[in-house]
Amino acid sequence: MPNASTNDNQKQTPTMSVFLLKSSKVSNTHYVALLIQYNKPSIYFVGSLIHYNELLKDYEVSVNHYDEPLIYYDEPLKHYDEALIHYDEANSLLMNELRVFSK
Repeated sequence: MPNASTNDNQKQTPTMSVFLLKSSKVSNTHYVALLIQYNKPSIYFVGSLIHYNELLKDYEVSVNHYDEPLIYYDEPLKHYDEALIHYDEANSLLMNELRVFSK
């Protein structure tokens, strides 16, 4: 299997690395789930040393399944942001009233 650092094609073709950071709520730890180096003809999975030379169907399916929990995770964050927006609006109204009162 070619090594990403010694392969001539890798040196000539710019690569892009992607880190997917996962977080464990139970142990409150963060860990890198996947490191990918992209190349035009192929993808190298550095972490597991799996080399794909085909279409990216299998990879795209796994990314779709990875994205599903993130979508559910984002929903409570939206509700959290709504509360912050209302808090900022109330704070803004209060500051305006204080300015009027102090004049």
